[in-house]
Amino acid sequence: MSRNRRVARGPARTVVNARGPADLVAAVPYLMGFVPSASIVVVSLRGPRLRLGVVARLDLPPAGREHDTAAAIAAFVRRDGPREAVVLVYDDRPWTRWWPRPHQLLVDAVGDDLGRHGVPVREAVYVGGQRFWSYSCTMPGCCPADGWPMRDAKASEVAATYVLQGRSPLADRQGLVDRVAPGDPATLAAVEDAIDTCVAAVGPQGQDTRAAGWRAWQRARASDLDTLARRYAAGERGLSADEAGRALAGLLDHEVRDVVAVRWTRWMPSLAAPGTADEVTRPVAELADDSAPPDLDDLELAEAVEQLLVDLAVRADGPAALAPLTLLSMQCWACGNGAAAGVAVDRALAIDPAYRMATLVDQLLRAGLAPRWAADVRADDEAPGRRRLVSVDEMSSRPLEPPDGSC
Repeated sequence: MSRNRRVARGPARTVVNARGPADLVAAVPYLMGFVPSASIVVVSLRGPRLRLGVVARLDLPPAGREHDTAAAIAAFVRRDGPREAVVLVYDDRPWTRWWPRPHQLLVDAVGDDLGRHGVPVREAVYVGGQRFWSYSCTMPGCCPADGWPMRDAKASEVAATYVLQGRSPLADRQGLVDRVAPGDPATLAAVEDAIDTCVAAVGPQGQDTRAAGWRAWQRARASDLDTLARRYAAGERGLSADEAGRALAGLLDHEVRDVVAVRWTRWMPSLAAPGTADEVTRPVAELADDSAPPDLDDLELAEAVEQLLVDLAVRADGPAALAPLTLLSMQCWACGNGAAAGVAVDRALAIDPAYRMATLVDQLLRAGLAPRWAADVRADDEAPGRRRLVSVDEMSSRPLEPPDGSC
């Protein structure tokens, strides 16, 4: 991989064009990170060139709740300031050429809601098993009666571009859940013993945050996490039980957790109001080592830190898992991966609904707030240019999704 891949900016943005339903069907699993099922997906198209914006997903509603679901997903997408939108429905109901088509009421309700706010639906597609159809096709003979085969989407230029970038969507959302699920009991027990040993080493002075020994312990744990992050960034992955135990013991302390948040995740640079960071950044000066700060815009570093946090999260359950799960959610959001962010914070809140940092991240996701770099992307989207159906690029193609009953 090229070392100049950037999270927030770079010398160039690779763009591929989606010209029709097959390209849209090909793109969505890569944008979501998994293949949707029993879902409605709405894609925001921004600016004169109809650049891809927010990609939102919700579960298909039960009968009678179509308008509620339509209002929720349309409101989320409208916050992105779209010029137009695309709707895709994923289900296994048989397609019919005649109205009502599968989930036609839901598609119409989304279109009506967006239309009332000046956002037309450019295309609507039904994806059912091995074939897909266009809701927009209303004239006999304009589209194949039995739809287009999925192989058309999988063979598209859009799919080929993502494959060349090394992307590979998971088979379903459960893959994201499994990615952060607790590991095997033997590993959990070994790591828990290592956590206990590390916490016990600080002794009674751990109750007094003013004690010199306690501060030294915090610095040691921050240093442990620095070492692991640099090792992962260098391509050396994997954790022993002792390494995971020391790192997780450190993350039980909120100041050490905050050092990791500021020093290694893109959370703070991605927040819209940097002035709110003073309380969080203060421990960094006191606990972090004197080495040069990492380049947080390096995409390979961001991916390495994400994998480290995953590896820590799956080696713990209960309170010890809260910090790595929350930090993982923060990192995923900051890099534009809303689906993974929602899954990680969901597990954290299932462990402790009152964990403050997780509740803040959850609120941010539910509000659909975008990272700060998204403003630069949106400004570029508004630049004049040739009108396309949708342009997909490495920056804006990662979804920010409403986590309420979704993803």
